[in-house]
Amino acid sequence: MKILVIIFATIVLAFSAYGLLTGNTAGILPFMLLGLVIMFVAAGISEFGKRKVDGLINFVLAASILIAAIYAFQ
Repeated sequence: MKILVIIFATIVLAFSAYGLLTGNTAGILPFMLLGLVIMFVAAGISEFGKRKVDGLINFVLAASILIAAIYAFQ
């Protein structure tokens, strides 16, 4: 699971760098937010076995970012 977190963190970093360099932040924002959701879910799954509170915090963050992503798609 740690590898998935690192992969999706790299993808989100690449999306944000692309958005900053091109100035197309409105077009790339929903995809960046969905990448963050997947990253936080993967981190929550890996942390839930060790520390339940940290895993739950990651799931709550993923849910709130998903709401923001759905709002951004409209």
